[in-house]
Amino acid sequence: MADPTNGKNINITQSPEYRKKLDNLESLKSELAKLISERDILENTVKKNLEALYATKIGINEFTLFKTECEIARLKRKIELFQIKVNHGEKFNVLEVESQLDNEYEKWEKEMSKMLKDIENSKNRLNSLRTDEDSMELQSIYRLLVKKLHPDINPDQTEKSKLLWNRTMHAHSQG
Repeated sequence: MADPTNGKNINITQSPEYRKKLDNLESLKSELAKLISERDILENTVKKNLEALYATKIGINEFTLFKTECEIARLKRKIELFQIKVNHGEKFNVLEVESQLDNEYEKWEKEMSKMLKDIENSKNRLNSLRTDEDSMELQSIYRLLVKKLHPDINPDQTEKSKLLWNRTMHAHSQG
């Protein structure tokens, strides 16, 4: 194949308009990285911290209310079961009634256990928060990683970069 340059060195210069568009692209990528980073921080840190604070401050009261409502409902049901036996002239066994109530209210017991576990996990999260200085440093590092690894900013990623991005996202979502 013939050399179209005839052996001459040809320097291709970028037009100012092209250079301006490249600069604009870089600026937009930086802005996108910043916005993605802020969104992720809000979703993975701020939101979870607010939920934990809610669970420890208000969730305890919700649990107490729910538990009291369940106890009242169980007592009403117990009276109802005894009244049915009395109305039919049948003898009743307290242990059988308690066993039936245990089966009927098993779902509510599980819900109360879940609520207590959520409250405990929330307390643990709030007790293990980093200092503001550490948080700012981690946010800065995360922002750099977003800029280098996020697939929307770098669509031509290698498999290694994709793996690093997935690991970064996992680590960030775990706090």
